[in-house]
Amino acid sequence: MHPSHQAHSYQEQCWQDGLSCRSCVEYTARSVATLCSGMTPEQAGQTFRHIYSHPDCLINEHDFQWAYLEADGQVAPVASKKIGTLVQIQAA
Repeated sequence: MHPSHQAHSYQEQCWQDGLSCRSCVEYTARSVATLCSGMTPEQAGQTFRHIYSHPDCLINEHDFQWAYLEADGQVAPVASKKIGTLVQIQAA
């Protein structure tokens, strides 16, 4: 890296490339579900940690697990969206 360039976090680089964390992990989770169905939430989380090993990405494990379970048909998309919204409301 050239000394005059400011260092960017991993997430900032993704944003500059037009990727949001959510869209990235959801796309990957759907792809994984297509290739490997029937994983438990714990196995999906373990898979996430293998794919996304950068520390900036680790906060997205739960989103990956839900997206995987939805894509694999283990949870209804509407139910998980409501739970996600509820969790966000309670966190605020």
